[in-house]
Parts: sequence; structure tokens; C-alpha cells
Amino acid sequence: MFDKRKLNRLSKQQISKLKDLEPDALPLPENAEDLMDVLPEEDEFESPRYEKPVPGEGPL
Repeated sequence: MFDKRKLNRLSKQQISKLKDLEPDALPLPENAEDLMDVLPEEDEFESPRYEKPVPGEGPL
């Protein structure tokens, strides 16, 4: 029978393939800056010129 603990572990070769495919999917190294923290907050994406439509007004 197979040892379940060995089946769940990734080999070094599998890990290197994952790093090549998707480097952001792996945990950050220590002292690395998370790029998600650099993104602006949600409201900074909204256009200042956009006005929300008022019910009852606008084209028919």
C-alpha cells in the first residue's frame, strides 16, 4: 500500500514547476513586500466623473 503522507507531499521537481508556472501562488519569502498591500483601496478605482443614476430619471 502507498503511504498517504508521501502522496500528499510535493516533490522538489513539482515545487520548481509550480514556481515557474505561478510564482505568486507560493508563500512569500521573509521580508518580502506583499503586492496586494500596494494596490489602492477600492474607492480609489472609482471615477470621480461617474454619477450614480437616480431612479425615475434618465432615458426611457
